[in-house]
Amino acid sequence: VIFYPEILSDFCEYEKILRESAHVKIVSVFDGEKQFEQENVPECILYTNSRTELRETTLFIKDLIEQKKCDYNDIVISVPDMENWGSYIMRELDLYCIPAVLRSGKSMSAYGAGRFFSQVQQCVNTKFSFDSVKELLLNAFLPWKDTDAIKLLIQFGIDNSCVCAYESNAEIIDVLQEAFSADSKSLREKNLYTTLKKHCSAMCKVTSFEELQLEYFKFKAALFNEQEFLEESDLVLGRCLTELANLIDIEQSFPDVPVNNHFSFYVSLIGEKEYLPQ
Repeated sequence: VIFYPEILSDFCEYEKILRESAHVKIVSVFDGEKQFEQENVPECILYTNSRTELRETTLFIKDLIEQKKCDYNDIVISVPDMENWGSYIMRELDLYCIPAVLRSGKSMSAYGAGRFFSQVQQCVNTKFSFDSVKELLLNAFLPWKDTDAIKLLIQFGIDNSCVCAYESNAEIIDVLQEAFSADSKSLREKNLYTTLKKHCSAMCKVTSFEELQLEYFKFKAALFNEQEFLEESDLVLGRCLTELANLIDIEQSFPDVPVNNHFSFYVSLIGEKEYLPQ
């Protein structure tokens, strides 16, 4: 029985399957009263407080196992507010020696691969400060093509005391580029930095979500080894791109609705969207 599925972040993805399933009953926010008036309404238990609910639920699970009515693998506890209740639930299960695996979604930008877009934004916003460039290039969840060049570039930045861009005569000076201009030998790391800066800047300057999608794939082709994506990274970035595809559809359906900064809007969106890799 799923009560009020509207509060579940990913219900829309599974709604069709669940509604068509004979052994699933859905009680919606909007038609809950109507469903309760029907016959064969499932039994509900009212608890006086949350502490009692935790204890009684744990004892109920223990009873199901002892009576051999099901296995632990058949049981799922669905919790809408894991941030506040997760630790209490896990403690209660542990007290009664009930094995449990915690699976909780988190914002897509909280995953290593999902941080890619906010790290690109940070590079551009800080005018490619050394720390922001280093943080992006050392993201181990991304399969960089030339890891040796990354090491060389970071060492080059350290050796040349590169910190951040500065302004001189109303002109922004890129300290890494300035250091490269005085060193003709560091071609490999210079090419990496030039390519990285070019594609990061292009992503942040897009004027449509479709253009952002195109620039991402250009970045991917130039700097990532597509054959070496970790499975989780592939899933997370795939989900990020699904959200981008949704934005493209919306933008095409409502062309008169303006967006001030497409890349910033997109980074904010995936920072709010929760995801749990399957």
